[in-house]
Amino acid sequence: MTPTATVFSVATAVLGPLTTTFTPPPACTVAVAAVTGKFLGLGGKVAPSGWLGQTCSKGGPVDDTSCWPPVSSGAEARTKALDGWGYYSPGLHCPAGYATACSATGGAGAKSDFAFQFAPGAKETAVGCCPRAATSTEVEYVTCDGSDPADLATMTISDDKDFMFYAPLIQINWQSSDRPTETVFSGTVSLSVDVDTMSTLATAGDAPAGVTSRVGFPSQSVVLVGSQGSNKPTGASEGNKEEDGVKPVSLSTGFKVGMAVAGGVLAVAIVAIIFICAWRRRKQQMEEEEFDRMYGMKDVGPSTADFRNEEIPGWHRGPTRRQPPAPVDPFRSDGESELMAPPAPYHPPSAYR
Repeated sequence: MTPTATVFSVATAVLGPLTTTFTPPPACTVAVAAVTGKFLGLGGKVAPSGWLGQTCSKGGPVDDTSCWPPVSSGAEARTKALDGWGYYSPGLHCPAGYATACSATGGAGAKSDFAFQFAPGAKETAVGCCPRAATSTEVEYVTCDGSDPADLATMTISDDKDFMFYAPLIQINWQSSDRPTETVFSGTVSLSVDVDTMSTLATAGDAPAGVTSRVGFPSQSVVLVGSQGSNKPTGASEGNKEEDGVKPVSLSTGFKVGMAVAGGVLAVAIVAIIFICAWRRRKQQMEEEEFDRMYGMKDVGPSTADFRNEEIPGWHRGPTRRQPPAPVDPFRSDGESELMAPPAPYHPPSAYR
């Protein structure tokens, strides 16, 4: 069943603020369906209907104030059913289990789809909250016998149009100044890469000193929409009525584009860092191999190469090796053995001549 709003009488009262979501007790969903065995209809006529948010009294059902959000001190007591009580201002949220049934704006260019019991002011928006439509074919109800309710009973209905529910309308009024404003960020977002330290910095504005390579994108206004990013009360609707509840957080197109660009630039930066690291490592390895080739830390040439020549680079790290002098052979003279030298000529003494 689609929630509808009906005016019974006019009164004037501000019940207080309603800035959080109120959850009614479970008993508020049980219909008071009959007085002394007869079904209650609008105005007390006999009809297949029930009244929600009621309690039994000697004079018949009366609005149960525990089914209303908390009110400020001084609110009048309830003596009638469905007779209106007042409105909440500022009112930002419909109660849990309630949906928007109607809305209106005051002042110049006022728009309304319902004649509210408490008309909104010049800068106000009024929203009417009604219980969500029943979807079950099993209806729980009680009957009243004076101030005493009878035991809980269940009625089976074939169609939701076969049974009508009536409930107090919860009216909430608010102004634009009552709603938190959107948080807007505007600035230059940049991605900076320090090649020397291989560190990546995501900064807003200018990059810090020491950054040798920087990639930046132009200024982009980004609207961050969170739980406080709307100027509409919970349950407010435009065109088709929407049920009160948690609305998904939406991101602006500019923010999505900025995130996509940032992701692409970050990916390119990571690939560049990996390439630079691999290039520097390869360069260092080549330098070490050249150094080892020049100073003999590694073998040079094939295994059959002649390493006996001291002039070959890589044979010895440091000064050129020199062979120590050969030991003096007492049997050699001027490099020739005395035993191998020709005998000296013999000259006999002069006495024998």
